Formats: sequence, structure tokens, C-alpha cells
Amino acid sequence: MQLAGGKQLSLSFNGAQSHLGILQPVVNASTGNSSVSMNTSQTWGDADLLALVRAATSKALSLDFNGAQTLATTLRQLISVAGASTAISVNTAQAMPSADLVSLMQLAAAKALSLAFNGAQSDSTTIQAVASVAGAGTSIGVNTAQVVPTASLVALARAAG
Repeated sequence: MQLAGGKQLSLSFNGAQSHLGILQPVVNASTGNSSVSMNTSQTWGDADLLALVRAATSKALSLDFNGAQTLATTLRQLISVAGASTAISVNTAQAMPSADLVSLMQLAAAKALSLAFNGAQSDSTTIQAVASVAGAGTSIGVNTAQVVPTASLVALARAAG
């Protein structure tokens, strides 16, 4: 099947209901007009995640992890092998240790790493520490931001440039 006129195709998979045998052929076949994403990526083993990320090379692949259920070592491995078109996001980032979040941001540098924090459950010091080392390809999101102290939000806004 080919989409006419440069149309875009986006395929989204639930990691808990998928496996490498499904996703790898789809990623291999994807073109510049298509993207593949998977949520609940933490349900996969490290070997399969690494194989998928390596298969993606220059293909648009996005993996979303729950920070409360993901080990930093897994994320470090994936960031290390991720290509420029691979995006890794972590929701519930506040559940991970601050030192791990800082080291992940430092490792990511210009790679696409996104951390999403719940402002009602986050320590503003952790968010500021992560923001202070964030690279050009990274992003930080804070939902429920109205509960974060205003001074902390101002500092974050300034750190964002």
C-alpha cells in the first residue's frame, strides 16, 4: 500500500499487546511518510527494545515509558543506541530518582528525550536540576503546573531560554 500525494501514516501500538515480531517488520517497512509509536514500552524486555531501536536507525520511532515502572538502566541503553529519528518519552517521571533523571538528560544531549512530570507529585528541585542539564533535543513537561510554586515555574521558564 502506498499513500498518494505525500500523505502521512502514523501507527500507534500498545506495548502490552504487541511484540517484536509485529513491530520490527512494520518499522523496517516504514518510510519518511510514516511513523511508528508504542506506549507502555516498559512491558517489553530490554533485548527486544534494543532490537527495535536498532532496527529503526533513521525511521521515525517513538517509545513511551511509565517512569514508575521503568528502570533507568533500560532507558540509558536505549538512549545510547537511539538514532536521530527515535524519540523516547517518560511519563510519570517524578517516580524515578532525581539522580537517574539528571543522568538520562545528560546522556541524551541532542537526542529526543522527553520527561513528563506531574506537578502535584513532583519536587520542584528535581525538575530544576533536570532542566539545568537538558540538551537541545530534550524536552520537559509539567502538568498540573498550577500547584508548583510560582518561583519554581519562573526559574524553569528562564532555564528554557
